[in-house]
Amino acid sequence: MTVYAEVFDDNRVYWVNLSGACLSDTEFTSFLESTIRNSDIVPGRLNFEIAESSAVQNLTDVAKVMHRLKKLGCQFALDDFGTGFSSFNYLQSLPIDCLKIDGLVIRKILHSPIDRMYVKSIIHIAREMNITTIAEFVEQDDLIDEVPALGDRDSH
Repeated sequence: MTVYAEVFDDNRVYWVNLSGACLSDTEFTSFLESTIRNSDIVPGRLNFEIAESSAVQNLTDVAKVMHRLKKLGCQFALDDFGTGFSSFNYLQSLPIDCLKIDGLVIRKILHSPIDRMYVKSIIHIAREMNITTIAEFVEQDDLIDEVPALGDRDSH
């Protein structure tokens, strides 16, 4: 476990992408939990992202694993949020710390009032649930100005 301690000696936080298949694989999740328990990793330094689409394939089992890993100090981001049909329902079923709003949805907000309101509603609902939101693919100056404004309580 020395290798893990050396990696985590600095103050960085690491986010690792996991597939739904990984979180449904009991052998892998047992290995992951054992590795975290038997290491010197400071809680909150090792965190995981899971794509919304892969999280919902086996929602019950994935949620159980996520809860166990959260007890070990790990946090979870739900990636590609906004691309699924029942996105908001998953927020109540999974122990999510962070939402990454899909870049394809973000890119549309400058030209589509509906997409703008959709993203705004994601941000506001997440805020009410104490979930941090991250907008993917904010690359244009217009988006750099527009995205933070969607989180303002007084924006229309």
